[in-house]
Amino acid sequence: MINSPAIKARVLFVDDEPRVLTTMRMLFRAHYEVFFAEGGPQALELLKKQPVDVIVSDQRMPGMSGIELLATGRRMQPDMRRLLVSGFADFNSALDAINEVGVDRMLTKPWDIDELREVWGFIW
Repeated sequence: MINSPAIKARVLFVDDEPRVLTTMRMLFRAHYEVFFAEGGPQALELLKKQPVDVIVSDQRMPGMSGIELLATGRRMQPDMRRLLVSGFADFNSALDAINEVGVDRMLTKPWDIDELREVWGFIW
């Protein structure tokens, strides 16, 4: 994992809502090398070409769920940290995420900035 202040961690944000990606861009571009995908297929294409340290994915997206994306991403880049974001967090989806893809952390929507800061402290 990246610990040097001279090297920015590479973070991939995946969400089917462009406004969420815009918010993530504004919050994190100064501190991390950020990448964005508007769904699972686009994220997988990016992962084929670009190593990332962390992937942050929405759970409910058309065509491919966040759990499906993180499971495939784990096979492609096993060392990257995996975070799942869901507006519909319940025990079963959290348990599935932890068991199936080794999710490092699950966040619920709507999230707040303090929760995000806590998560970054957990990752690094």
